[in-house]
Amino acid sequence: KEITEIAALHLANAREAIISFGQGCEGEPSLNAKDLAAAIREVRHNHTDKGTININTNAGYTKGIMEMVDAGLDAMRVTLFSTIKTAYNSYHQPYNYSLNDVEYSINYAKDRGLKVSLNLLTYPGFTDRESEASSLIGFVRRNNIDMIQFRNLNIDPDIISQHFPSGESCYGIANLLDLLKHEIPYVTLGSYSYPVR
Repeated sequence: KEITEIAALHLANAREAIISFGQGCEGEPSLNAKDLAAAIREVRHNHTDKGTININTNAGYTKGIMEMVDAGLDAMRVTLFSTIKTAYNSYHQPYNYSLNDVEYSINYAKDRGLKVSLNLLTYPGFTDRESEASSLIGFVRRNNIDMIQFRNLNIDPDIISQHFPSGESCYGIANLLDLLKHEIPYVTLGSYSYPVR
């Protein structure tokens, strides 16, 4: 009830209104899909069709994502360190889900008209590696991603080099951006979410 009251008031009255479930410090919102889906459904069925309802998620709990999408979610931002399974697993340490589940969640959302962004945790010397860039482009094409949001990954360089040693060519971040603009020109490159309603 409280979620519905706050969400409906903001969505109905604010300019370019967005509400988002889940931030980096809040845990995975899809694990609370039952309550959040009920709130979304109540807002959309009985209060307003205005504004954008977004989820910030790792998209690994597909059942919860599906429940929220079906309730009326408008947009989804998926946090990723890498689209290569070994690197993804090493960084995210997924429990009871895999990168394949993440892709399934994305495709379920896209098939139902949601806008999907990647929240790409970006680290120079890793994100701009040739293998990472190639995999990212393939992932974006395969899953019809709408936007890539770049997030500086604040991590100890010694720690990341221990887990992800260098040894391959890097484009540099500026060149990576140019490559993405050339290879996937229809994808928005940015740093924050836009309203979709």
